[in-house]
Amino acid sequence: MFDVNARPWITPDNADAAALATVVERCPSGALQYIRRDGIEDTPPAPTVVTVVEDGPILLYGNLTVTGPGRQPHRENRMALCACGRSAKRPFCDNACEA
Repeated sequence: MFDVNARPWITPDNADAAALATVVERCPSGALQYIRRDGIEDTPPAPTVVTVVEDGPILLYGNLTVTGPGRQPHRENRMALCACGRSAKRPFCDNACEA
């Protein structure tokens, strides 16, 4: 379902819904998401878990809401926050620290 050398690099039709959901739920940043047609949702872990990656982002897993100046509250289950201050997508990590 993922082939970084192909365009498009994600072909979700190559897997069933459960397998695709399992892969998406392992995405630490929350960049990959899904909406199932059968009403089953990606459920966040409880309690919320915060992991600081050495020389990397701050990973959050849980029932999260992002707010801030000029930003509508947005609910997420997973996100990677920038810890180095170099991300062009702050507060989110864009791997600028690895460039």
